[in-house]
Amino acid sequence: MSSRGIRLDLDRILGAAFVLLVLVFLFAPAAIMVLFAFEASSRWTFPMTGLSLRWFEKAIGGQGFADALLTSVIAAVISGLLAGTIGTAAAFGLQHLRPSRRQVASLITMLPATFPPLMLGIGMIVLVRSVGFRPGLATIILAHTIIGVPFVISTVGAQLDRFDFSLLEAARDLGASGARAARDVIYPLVRAAVVGSFFLSAALSVEEFIVTFFVKGDETTVPILMWGLMRLGIDSTINALAALVLFATVGLAIIANRATKVEV
Repeated sequence: MSSRGIRLDLDRILGAAFVLLVLVFLFAPAAIMVLFAFEASSRWTFPMTGLSLRWFEKAIGGQGFADALLTSVIAAVISGLLAGTIGTAAAFGLQHLRPSRRQVASLITMLPATFPPLMLGIGMIVLVRSVGFRPGLATIILAHTIIGVPFVISTVGAQLDRFDFSLLEAARDLGASGARAARDVIYPLVRAAVVGSFFLSAALSVEEFIVTFFVKGDETTVPILMWGLMRLGIDSTINALAALVLFATVGLAIIANRATKVEV
């Protein structure tokens, strides 16, 4: 083998090793957290003494978990539906702008996604208090909707950028009403993006903590419950709850990714 071939193989090995180190750096904390959620004892040391589901049973059977789970599910479903509806309508609205204006408007709609969560949470509670609205489940849903809308606009907008609007004009010329043209022509082509956006928004809602902390009122979500338990001391129950949130978030994100890639 020539020196050039050896050098190329070495470059590939070093590149693969670097990528592997980056992946370990990114995922090691989450992997260790999930691993110790299944630890039979209360010690967080290696080697592990055995595997057990006792911490998941303790977390699920713990006081407040059922109410927190119900709040999280309601907030995720409703905010996902609202974000999907509002974001889809906004994405269609952006398509009617000139390319230069559309670019500026798209940038503006993505700004909430770049705000520090702390600043967004403070702004939300100031707004809620200023209009005399009581923090609670409704404000949690509102906050999670605001968080999800930019991602819906981005996802649906990317699908609409590939959409040939002359098909809509052809349907109208053939006698289809605006509603029927939207149902039979537009919706089948953007359905995957809309469905995927719903699951993505739900995933963002499930794991949201900082903004929720400011607007929750007397309500408790699963991340808020975890924070409350950590104030009393850290044990493997926290790992179990965190693992459940991680599984739910990753699962919803995978569904969103697969739904978005469906060919229609």
